[in-house]
Amino acid sequence: VAPSRSRPLPASPGLRAVSMRVGYEQSRDSLDAVLRDAKPLGVQYLGTAWIPHPDGPISEQGAHQAAADFNRWGRAAKQQGLQFFYHVHGFEFTPGKTGALPMDILMRETDSAAVEYEMDVFWVARPGADPVAWLRKYPTRWRLMHLKDMKQGTATNVNTGSANPDSAEVPVGTGQIDYRAVLRAAHDIGVEQYFLEDETSAPFTTLLQSVRWLETVRF
Repeated sequence: VAPSRSRPLPASPGLRAVSMRVGYEQSRDSLDAVLRDAKPLGVQYLGTAWIPHPDGPISEQGAHQAAADFNRWGRAAKQQGLQFFYHVHGFEFTPGKTGALPMDILMRETDSAAVEYEMDVFWVARPGADPVAWLRKYPTRWRLMHLKDMKQGTATNVNTGSANPDSAEVPVGTGQIDYRAVLRAAHDIGVEQYFLEDETSAPFTTLLQSVRWLETVRF
C-alpha cells in the first residue's frame, strides 16, 4: 500500500538488530563470509544454535570439537568487533561415557573472552535441567536469554532439542517454569539481552500475553 501524501512512511522503522545466528556448517566452512555478511547489519552478537549430532544426544567428543570450533570463531569475531555466542538447545545435558556433561565441556573449554552463551530457558528445562542453577553455576558466561515457557505437564526428560510448539509452549509466566526465579537469577548475574520467542501458531495472541505478564511481574 502506497503511503498517503499527508502521512509519509518514516525513513526508518526504528528497529535495531542486536544479534543473529547462522548454521554451524556456515561458520565452519565459510567463516570469512559469515563475518563479512554480519557487519552491514550492525549486530553486536553473532552465534549459532545447533551442533551437529546425528547419532543421538551430543557426545563428549562432539562437545570437545564444538568448543574448539567456538574458540576459533569467537576469536575471529572479536577481531571484527563482534561477540560470538552459542544458543543452548537442550541436547547438551545428557552425560557422556565418562559421566561428563557436554554443557560443562562447552563452558569449561571455551575462552570466556571469545565465547558467550544464550540461555533458551525452555531448552534448558526440557531435558530436566534447572535454568536457575545453570545461570548461577556459570554466572559470567550467560549474556543473552530467550524467554519461552513450557506448558504444565510437558515432559522434562527430553533431550532431542525438538518439541511441538502448539502443545508444549505457553505464554511466559503461565507455564511450569518458575520465571520469577529465572529472572531474578538472570538479573543478579547480569544477563544483558532478553528476547521473547514464540513459535506457536497464534503468536500475535500469545506474545501479547507474555508481554503483559513481563510488564507487571515482580521478582
